[in-house]
Amino acid sequence: MVIPVENVLVTGATSYLGVNLIRRLTEENRSVHVLARPSSDLTRFDGIDPAPSVHRVEPEAESMIQAVMAVRPTATYHIAGYYVSDHKAEDVDRLIESNIRFGTVLLEALAQAGGGNIVNLGSYTQNYDSQNYRPLNLYAATKQAFADVLAYYSDIGAVRAVTLKLFHTYGPGDRRGKLLPAIRDAQRHGRALPLVAEDETAFDLVYVDDVVDAMIHAASLLADPVTDVIGREFAVSSGKSCSMTELICMFEEIGGAPIETDRGAYPPMKRGIKEPRRGPVLPGWSPKTPLRDGIRLFLDAE
Repeated sequence: MVIPVENVLVTGATSYLGVNLIRRLTEENRSVHVLARPSSDLTRFDGIDPAPSVHRVEPEAESMIQAVMAVRPTATYHIAGYYVSDHKAEDVDRLIESNIRFGTVLLEALAQAGGGNIVNLGSYTQNYDSQNYRPLNLYAATKQAFADVLAYYSDIGAVRAVTLKLFHTYGPGDRRGKLLPAIRDAQRHGRALPLVAEDETAFDLVYVDDVVDAMIHAASLLADPVTDVIGREFAVSSGKSCSMTELICMFEEIGGAPIETDRGAYPPMKRGIKEPRRGPVLPGWSPKTPLRDGIRLFLDAE
């Protein structure tokens, strides 16, 4: 029997994925709470009714502990993090603060609040062309460092945790400086799409609604007293790879206009994943939106 998740907490709530998750949780009549820094842009919750309960937290650990103690969530979705593909020296503090320290304080707060279930988001970049852990970049290394901290809190029984390793997420309303919005804008405005000279990267693209499905399903599995997912990692994958050339061709077919490319506009990547390592898929979940359908929904919504 799956126990309904009622009182939920979301970190990284103002992110693209966070807003989509909160909208779904609200539609399912969950009581949604979010942790937000003083600088967070809460206008991203406009249109969500009822709006989530916002708990402003300061950098000090006690601030977050008090907020989590007030909520005492039955399920927590840990989305918050900072990504940079090739870090500079000035990125190091933020990577450590956002990807390790913030999450560690969250876990301590949950432990003091009596525990609970946590769905943590990992990244395919933690497996750079390898079945075993091999970080693509410093971002991936900090995600793994937090995974080790999470393993400790899970092992002592402070939380019940599962990690979902994400790939490329896309969908309507995506304003991030990501690949699909760049392709769309190049097609619509007749601009050349800047690319590296030679790109052998394989993309695993998962529609945002499918990612949200996986997160909510993972929380439901954790809520089951006889679950076997605690402490494990699962891939939220489409199960298929797509090259840059294939992706551009799909946009041309669906969008009905050619796309000019400027190969060589960017220098080659120092490290790139040629074929993503996927690993086991979350039990009971599978993506519902084929890539072509997802691209059509993405273009039609803009």
